[in-house]
Amino acid sequence: MALTRRRFVSGSLSSAAGLGFGWPVFLVRQSFAQPDTAPRMRLEEFVKDPKRVAGLKRAVQVMKDRDPSDPRSWFFQAAVHSVRPDWVEEAKRRDPKVAQVDQARFWNQCPHYGQESANFLLWHRAYVYYFERVLRDAAEDPTLSLPYWNYTDEAQRTFPAVFADDDSDPVTRRPRNPLFDARREAAFMAGLYKLTPDAVAVPDAKDFFGASEAEGFAGGVGDRDRNTKGLIEQAPHDLLHFAIGGSVGFGTSADPGSISGRTNGLMASVPTAAFDPIFWVHHCNIDRLWSVWDCLADRVWGAVPSQSWFAEKPWWFYDVDGSVQNLERAFYLTHGKLGIHFESDSSTCKPLSSNPPVGILASRSTGTAAASSEIASLRPPQEIGRAEVKLKLSAKVPTTRSVSFTPAPVFGAKSLLEALTVAPPSVRRGVALELDGIQVEFAPSVRYDVYVNLPSGQTPRRSAPNYVGTLALFGIEPSLGAQPVHGAVTQRFDVTKAARSKGFDPKTLRVTVVPVPLLEPREGASQLLRDGGVAIRAIRVVVTEVRQ
Repeated sequence: MALTRRRFVSGSLSSAAGLGFGWPVFLVRQSFAQPDTAPRMRLEEFVKDPKRVAGLKRAVQVMKDRDPSDPRSWFFQAAVHSVRPDWVEEAKRRDPKVAQVDQARFWNQCPHYGQESANFLLWHRAYVYYFERVLRDAAEDPTLSLPYWNYTDEAQRTFPAVFADDDSDPVTRRPRNPLFDARREAAFMAGLYKLTPDAVAVPDAKDFFGASEAEGFAGGVGDRDRNTKGLIEQAPHDLLHFAIGGSVGFGTSADPGSISGRTNGLMASVPTAAFDPIFWVHHCNIDRLWSVWDCLADRVWGAVPSQSWFAEKPWWFYDVDGSVQNLERAFYLTHGKLGIHFESDSSTCKPLSSNPPVGILASRSTGTAAASSEIASLRPPQEIGRAEVKLKLSAKVPTTRSVSFTPAPVFGAKSLLEALTVAPPSVRRGVALELDGIQVEFAPSVRYDVYVNLPSGQTPRRSAPNYVGTLALFGIEPSLGAQPVHGAVTQRFDVTKAARSKGFDPKTLRVTVVPVPLLEPREGASQLLRDGGVAIRAIRVVVTEVRQ
């Protein structure tokens, strides 16, 4: 049962050296299952219960009223994901104790910043779990659980009304609903648009861990490229962040696609996303989608990381009782360890994660090593083509550019095809398309799918062999001072299958970037097509060589 605030405070009087904050550190593993809590419910069912809605609003308001330095506060919990440096400075002026927070350990921890993509699901499951415990305690309702926004259901693709109603005070005109925030795509929140099927489509991936980071349901630990993402993170996760956050400011209703005088909404920017209350019902659903995937019969672990990766303890979280939890990755991966359950859970489910790909959870690095997906490059990638394109993408029509290949030998072979077919048995060669210098000015209202050698007149489909991936734009930020990810980035796409296909042109590669709307109009609204100022500086094609 959740602790009362009195019990929390009375149990939190001791201090911990080295953490930079006066809260106790209990690193003893505890039983996390809470049988008295309700399962996480569909949001559309949750809102039918006035008591649950009132409890959720009460809890959010209590957390928002707490000092930013308090680990149970809204500011602190949101900053665990990420926070703007200027917001931290402003918080210090209101609460000098913010200066004592060990920010390096507790804030800006989301895996959007430089971690392997396979961390995404594990870290966010833990993050939402500990937040939920703090929320439950603030509500003083031990049965409260976070609802999930089931936008994969066609009937639930409009903006949730409980988060859209500001409930403004008739005298002051100030919003009274703590779930409301004006820093969102206003037309979506007003009901003029709904999510498109393309925005919410769940990837049909068999492997949990991909052979490369851009593959697999959860991603991978292969190339350690900070800009690559797993399939569930690419979509629907990232796309919902842009659709919800959108662009806010001074654009006119006559031109909702205009970015003049606008800035990103909270959800569209990593350093502000978790400050929006709707972040939590979105991520609750991402966690549920993982649970649904976990129960499908044909799922496999895929390219399993090393045992040492599972045994690492890279993350620190404050729990509701003031303790600090620092547990192995394998703990968060294993089914049932946290006691999380959804109302959509099937009684016949046999989760893949009931048998994680580790020897014994407590064995640390002494367990039997599993097959590792960590890639050891034998030689640096060899460039075979480059075009300085300075390409600004359109939200309305596909954009196509070509890059010519150089006639120089590839790893000693006379041609690209020969290089791919005569490699030694211990070597795997591939071809990669690199889009260099990708920049984003504002949140686009479209996703950008990337195709190679798309036949003229053919309708672009993600199921087609020409589709190679989607631009991962969430996390590419304008400069925010000390934030670790901003400015231009490079993204790599595997085009080896295309290079091996019959009829592949050995002299050139044609790249097409196709915009796909995230929102579709309702009730006579105009189409919302905002390009976000997305630009690409150069296109590069390289041949890679790694150990099998």
